Amino acid sequence: MLEQLTFTHEQSVDAIYIDPPYNSGARDWKYNNDYVEGDDLYRHSKWLAFMERRLKLAKRLLKPHDSILVVTIDEKEYLRLGLLLEQTFPDADIQ
Repeated sequence: MLEQLTFTHEQSVDAIYIDPPYNSGARDWKYNNDYVEGDDLYRHSKWLAFMERRLKLAKRLLKPHDSILVVTIDEKEYLRLGLLLEQTFPDADIQ
């Protein structure tokens, strides 16, 4: 569904806010936060691949200048996500 937006909104979006699964293994929420099983040796790699696809799509949708991407995440994946954001948006001011 999101990929279809690139046909009509490529490089025209001012702001994107995403609240992806935190990959924390929590199962007490209505929203499934257990994207990858906690005992999976590749859980971080799988989660990063999941996020990379979405961040690349966000990059295609965002205006090349004067746009913002906001991503919420917890302490379990923020360092890995930060590296992925730097890789995907090398010229961005990441905070």
